[in-house]
Amino acid sequence: MSISSQEKERSVRSVYRPVSANRREFFRVIFQVPLKGSMQVVEIMGKKIEAGGAPVLIEDTGLGGLCFTSNINLPTHPELILQISFSLADEYFVFSGKLKRRQDENGLFTYGLEFMIKEEGRQELFVALTKLQVKMRNDLLAKGYDWYEGSKRDFF
Repeated sequence: MSISSQEKERSVRSVYRPVSANRREFFRVIFQVPLKGSMQVVEIMGKKIEAGGAPVLIEDTGLGGLCFTSNINLPTHPELILQISFSLADEYFVFSGKLKRRQDENGLFTYGLEFMIKEEGRQELFVALTKLQVKMRNDLLAKGYDWYEGSKRDFF
């Protein structure tokens, strides 16, 4: 995939979008193509459950949460807790969170997930995202990450 220097500059600038523009408290890294991850429901209305995981495509992530796409229709209920897992280079992350928004587009669902993490987890994610941002300055599809370049529909 060849990206012109003008497209690269525009994408790098979009990574540093001001947080005040969209009510977020933390910076967010927007991916040129989605990152593969996994999601599972772990709690509903205070009851722990054991459910199988499902693949997801992560569109962007920050210290406060992430945006992902799935073919599973989930409610944005405050008592629904999900667990999201993904890798950034050689680091594996698993975070719990609550869905804050959902958008339906032709049978695929894009969700905004707010993390429920401790400060130490946030710090580890900060370091990994900072490394990724540096790599993305030179290569938007930085090597060593599990990017998905195909059709979202084909992924699911």
